[in-house]
Amino acid sequence: MPIVVKEFEATQTDQSVFVTVPLRGASSAKTDVYCNDVYIKVSFPPYFFELDLAHAIDPHASVATVRPDAVTFELVKAVPGEWSEIRFTGESPKALRDRRREAEERYRVQMEERRKARTVEKREQERDLVRRQIDVEREKRERVEAIKRAELEAGRGDVLSWAQATLQRERERAREARIVECVEDADGGGDGDGSEHGVGGGRASADKKHQSEIQTERTDSAIFADDDAVQDTRDTDDLDKAADDDDDEACDDDIDVETIRARVRAQLKVRVRPAPRQSQDITVSFTRRGLIPTSTARESEDEKWRIRIKLAQEVQKAQGKQGTSNAPLDESNRVSYTKAVFLRDKAVEFFKQGSTESALNAFSAAIELDLVNAELFVNRAACHLKLGDAASCIADCTTSLSLVAKEEELIKEQSGAVSEVESEPINDLAGSATPRVLTGAALRRQTRAKALSRRGAAKATLLNDLRGAAIDFRDALAQDPLNQGLRRDAEELCERLGLDINDPECFK
Repeated sequence: MPIVVKEFEATQTDQSVFVTVPLRGASSAKTDVYCNDVYIKVSFPPYFFELDLAHAIDPHASVATVRPDAVTFELVKAVPGEWSEIRFTGESPKALRDRRREAEERYRVQMEERRKARTVEKREQERDLVRRQIDVEREKRERVEAIKRAELEAGRGDVLSWAQATLQRERERAREARIVECVEDADGGGDGDGSEHGVGGGRASADKKHQSEIQTERTDSAIFADDDAVQDTRDTDDLDKAADDDDDEACDDDIDVETIRARVRAQLKVRVRPAPRQSQDITVSFTRRGLIPTSTARESEDEKWRIRIKLAQEVQKAQGKQGTSNAPLDESNRVSYTKAVFLRDKAVEFFKQGSTESALNAFSAAIELDLVNAELFVNRAACHLKLGDAASCIADCTTSLSLVAKEEELIKEQSGAVSEVESEPINDLAGSATPRVLTGAALRRQTRAKALSRRGAAKATLLNDLRGAAIDFRDALAQDPLNQGLRRDAEELCERLGLDINDPECFK
């Protein structure tokens, strides 16, 4: 049962009534306040307070303030003036309930009207926003259309200028043609008897020759010219007609005949076209590659992939995967190899940046995709060495040496001998030496030297096995005798053992 609070304090002015209800420990999160035009209520479990007001108030303008020790109402009077009493006294409980019910109904109607008014206002605001957006888009569209019209007008002006320039060039060509005809007619008239037949025949032959040479010149210019030339799209009959119309005017001009003849001969010089190429069929044949991925193209790469296939099959047999030991390496295996190369490159970047654990994870992921890559194991061993994991470092180095030895055995089976090359300097992950791309025996010697030196470093620094480390450094130096860094480490190790650098117990 709730505890009904009946005590309250009330003060008033002509405009407002202030009602304070004492509630110890009240909080806004746990206190419910209700108010209509003649009734107020406060619920703070287990306390409950209600008050029927003697006169009407404006519930929408009134305010309730919740404090830790009390709740204060600031009630705005509906009609300004002083109240003779604050509490309403009903004739009967039923009359009081009816009054409260009517007040609640009025309050509900008012709230519904306010809600509808807010909805209408919100819709008007949305419509106004839509209208503004439409206006903005229309203005933007008009600006775009204006820009397009301006560009169109500019383009039309450019086209018109081009057309006028083209027409002017055609007129100049027609004029030159008329001059050539006049010159040839003059030559024909001087050699002949001056009869009408002779002049007409010379004119006709000159016309044919001129048309042939003009056509040849335009065809050659379209093929050999450095710049794009404007092609003459008018019919030759139209040019002849234009030439005939102005023939008399051209012939009447004061012309330097010799100069014009030299110009005409230079312009009408026939260019020799190269002979067209003869057609020929090319036959292409493809060699069946078997298990070799289609991306490899050279014989050396083919040999490398054959070795990798056999090595992978032996590793699968050793791991007990009999079901897949003889399965061919299809395109998915090639994709796995490509992913492994990508992960290896990312791991090297992580190692150079100092993110050793990230490099270790990347090398491990690459090894899962390419179990026969000795270089991946020796590089992961470097990560274990830097993290202080001696057992994992030694295990990876030993695995790398085993893979290199198996690869050389398979090469011996196919070619009869392992090709030997000069020793190459080791390029570690830190990039101390200039990176060099090694292949074949040189790459195997480099991998073996790395594995031996890192296994020796793990024995010396993490396990304090100096003599075992000395043996590994001796074998590594035999693989890469020109590596000065490796030689310095070996000399330092000999000093710690108290041995001479030339002692056969340490070096051979």
